[in-house]
Amino acid sequence: MLKGTLVALVSGYYFSYRYNHGQNTRFFKTPYKIWYLVLWNVVGLTFETDIAKINISRQAAIDDEIERSAWINDIQSNEAPYKKRN
Repeated sequence: MLKGTLVALVSGYYFSYRYNHGQNTRFFKTPYKIWYLVLWNVVGLTFETDIAKINISRQAAIDDEIERSAWINDIQSNEAPYKKRN
């Protein structure tokens, strides 16, 4: 969400400067600025959620690979693959 806020503030400042001077006065009004900031926060939150999903799925794949390799090592060492735990 912080990245979305930073993008909104920097680009919003640019648009405010560009479109509120000269012949385009008052084009980028305050309500538009607020909605612009809210939309970029939603975009930033969406990207952060997607990145978190990717990281979680990557970690789950690594955990599955560790379990699989441990199971294969147990089979190759002629031990019982399923041991009862007390």
